[in-house]
Amino acid sequence: MIYALVITILNFYSISKILEYRPDVITLFVKPAAASGIMGIVCFGCYQLLHQFLGKAIPMLISVVVAVIVYFAVAVKCKLLTESVMRDLPKGSTLIRIAKKCRLM
Repeated sequence: MIYALVITILNFYSISKILEYRPDVITLFVKPAAASGIMGIVCFGCYQLLHQFLGKAIPMLISVVVAVIVYFAVAVKCKLLTESVMRDLPKGSTLIRIAKKCRLM
């Protein structure tokens, strides 16, 4: 993990220096890390709650689905996924429709 962090920092520095462009640190690192943290906490809680009643396999599958939904919701709310970005994704119009129907956008 330390290796990946060092490589990321060095790449960020090289891009900034060579291209004379400074990427937004908040958008690139902080917001996705926050969304991942929230997703991880919710997923862990969901698994722990369901694991008491249903064994191991079913809670794992449900937790993964919940994690995907939570990450999508947080990413849209944090504006990591905008309407223009989602349009470029496969089934992007469906994602936009879902986000609007859930009042995330």
